[in-house]
Amino acid sequence: MFRLRTALAVGATLLGTVGLPAVATSGAQAAATTSYVNNAPGTPTVDLKGDVAQDGPAVPNTGTGGSAYTPVGPVRLLDTREAIGVPSARAVAPGETVNLPVTGVAGVPTDGVTAVTMTVTATEPTRDGDLAVRPFGYAWSSPSSLIDERETTSTLNWVAGRTVPNQVTVPVKDGKVSFYNHSGGTVHVIADLAGYYSAEGDLFQPLGPARVLDTREPIGVPSAGAVPAFGTLELPVADAAGATAVTMNVTVTEPEREGHLTVYPHGEAAPNTSNLNWTAGRTVAGLVTVPVKDGKVSFYNHSGGTVHLVADLAGRYGAEGRAAFHPSGPSRVMDTREYWGRPHYRTPAVVPAWGYVAVYPAWGSYPAVATLNVTVTDPGAGGHLKAYSEGSPNDTSVLNFAPGDTVANQVVVPMKRGSDLVMFYNASGAPLHLVVDRYGVGKY
Repeated sequence: MFRLRTALAVGATLLGTVGLPAVATSGAQAAATTSYVNNAPGTPTVDLKGDVAQDGPAVPNTGTGGSAYTPVGPVRLLDTREAIGVPSARAVAPGETVNLPVTGVAGVPTDGVTAVTMTVTATEPTRDGDLAVRPFGYAWSSPSSLIDERETTSTLNWVAGRTVPNQVTVPVKDGKVSFYNHSGGTVHVIADLAGYYSAEGDLFQPLGPARVLDTREPIGVPSAGAVPAFGTLELPVADAAGATAVTMNVTVTEPEREGHLTVYPHGEAAPNTSNLNWTAGRTVAGLVTVPVKDGKVSFYNHSGGTVHLVADLAGRYGAEGRAAFHPSGPSRVMDTREYWGRPHYRTPAVVPAWGYVAVYPAWGSYPAVATLNVTVTDPGAGGHLKAYSEGSPNDTSVLNFAPGDTVANQVVVPMKRGSDLVMFYNASGAPLHLVVDRYGVGKY
């Protein structure tokens, strides 16, 4: 049994815009309104942005269908150990689904919410397994998928007794999302809300991926040195651009003791939430979307030993953002253990040592950014995975693995203009299998 998960990094020096003009806003941004009215004979069926009209033939197409982001918290919405978000404290049974209301709570509106971003953690699992996070009432079959949909898509994987987190951006249906325990044993599930998508908020500005923090170097810190036990590191991540949140792939390496990491807005008390969990000596990575305050974010090492931190920036939300989010699926777009790829080009394969594989997460749509859940399974050697849009990989990573691991992480990949291709590079000395599930794309 098996399913999915991700990680990235951010630099500490301030990053300017990347060739995109500033967007003048007053308060919250709207999610990219369009301007044409499709009521004249011979009018195209799409607007100038290539978006299909969502209403009747005589009604203006008032939006792209995309959503803007509002950061919240982080705040805990679900903890089956303490009866948070559920009627009573108990582990999730084998094959059980937990339905969680996510609208009308913690500052989230009661309606108009299209997706939420959460850090989801599985803890105290009694058997190996995986967790699928999906919209309430989700059906496995998806006509937009590039491969046949059976019992596919997953969010995170675990072995018995290990605590594993992963960030997920999941579409909302009827105000709820669902958590499915795909294992033969019980497991406790925790979910910490990072933000939500709706018609108003901030749009995304893809950046990088660029390394903005590495305590081993030093990058983003005055000098090289591990973060002390129960210590806090503050990282500048934004300038006058007015970023309200950033998305980073954060990696913990060389931890002396087991523990967890909390990433939160600068200047606030560390909340009772977590983003990454680890055991002594193990390198783990995870995607983090966190509100920005005073241009900074904070990292709290909740462990009794030192740890090194690495962060790779994927982008930020704010006044300069141009990409609206289009949630979809989840749907599986690649599985190298099966047949996958474009129609008529579906071939089982492995990702070779020091080699790459390519996938079209939204074939023909040319998105600005792709939000994917990526899983490495059956690696023959330890290493890490890189994700990028064509060209050559840079010095960033999205997840780390040991021989034989199944590791998942959510990945946000900034796309090159005019490209709908994502590359995955296997930075290890042995082949591995790769599984990719799409949760949505950002479009200008």
